[in-house]
Amino acid sequence: MPRNFVRVKTNVLPTDEALKNAIIAVHSKELSIRHAAEKFNLSKSTVGFYCKRHTLQSIISATKPTIKIKHNPQIFSKTQEEEIVQYLQSCCLLNHGLTPHETRELAHQYAEANNVKTPASWITHQEASRDWFTAFLKRNPVLSIRKPEATSQARAAGFNKVVVNEFYDNLGGVYQQKKIPPCNVWNCDETNVPTLMQPPDVIATKGLKQVGYLTLSNCSKQIQNLIA
Repeated sequence: MPRNFVRVKTNVLPTDEALKNAIIAVHSKELSIRHAAEKFNLSKSTVGFYCKRHTLQSIISATKPTIKIKHNPQIFSKTQEEEIVQYLQSCCLLNHGLTPHETRELAHQYAEANNVKTPASWITHQEASRDWFTAFLKRNPVLSIRKPEATSQARAAGFNKVVVNEFYDNLGGVYQQKKIPPCNVWNCDETNVPTLMQPPDVIATKGLKQVGYLTLSNCSKQIQNLIA
């Protein structure tokens, strides 16, 4: 099934009155299926399908024939999808945003926990399909796929109000003690030498200015590989 459905046929759906008259004309042997379709501006296959589905007595007694329209029902309800959206937003604020693959696994686990009927492919692969994930983002435009900023665990733990205030108090004291004018203050921390692993793309709130992701440093990663 394509992710972006584009209707190829431009013909409109048959009206109940035209379809009813065509079925009566065919069953009363006034017209053939082809002539009835041409007279009431219907498709020949549509008239043939409903002629097999309804008899002359049933179509006269019924108020209108049942037109079968195929549709793809949504797996989760609106309330359930709102809970998934809130969980993804909370994980993003905690610097533990979920990747698209982890989000698909989360959807499968959520469906199993709530006894939600899912397609067979979800059970086989133990995750939601890519088509569901694409449609999920379209139904919830508040979310988007973002490239987070790598943040070490030590930096995240040390970045709090007390530490930041103490840093600027010490910096201001040095400026006053050494009498350093603002024109002599230079930013020399642009070495462009990354010390952290590059984080993967995560699901975050659209429009959020800062998206962080806790990751290990390169040295820590190498140590873990040696231990393993």
